[in-house]
Amino acid sequence: MPLFSPYHQFYFSDGWTIVPPPTDPYKPSSRPLLVEFLANPDSALGYTGALGNGESALLGCFNFNALGMSLGCDSTGPDCDWQFTGLRYNNVTKATDTITTQTMSTAACPGLSNCDLVPVFLDNTFTNLTELCINVTVAGIEKIWWLDDLNLSWFDDSCDAGLCRQEHI
Repeated sequence: MPLFSPYHQFYFSDGWTIVPPPTDPYKPSSRPLLVEFLANPDSALGYTGALGNGESALLGCFNFNALGMSLGCDSTGPDCDWQFTGLRYNNVTKATDTITTQTMSTAACPGLSNCDLVPVFLDNTFTNLTELCINVTVAGIEKIWWLDDLNLSWFDDSCDAGLCRQEHI
């Protein structure tokens, strides 16, 4: 099934799907479901999945920190090469700026059956974001991927910011 923003204060780009095991090669780390990202060749993002706070970015109180997640990709041999990009909307220029990028590799899953997702942790530069983009390649070729246990926190967890979020749901 498609993923219709599982959290009402975030949007998810095209391509995110909730999948039940055992039809997928990876086991969820938090049973029973996990997310699969399927490419959308018609989308400007292609194999890159994006999640963020959409038009709420204009308010500033929805900015978040990206801490980590559990991941797996469609590879039986070469490692999965991940790129994470943190973006922030700039109220002055009215544009979204790239704030940080991190790359890392995770092991493939031989046989692509009954695989464990790999926990990954983003560095401390993934703060005060309005959008997080995730992409993976295997030997330079973009691939589909799976995700569970997305760990985010609010950048500003003050009472005033909480009231702002509550007011603008």
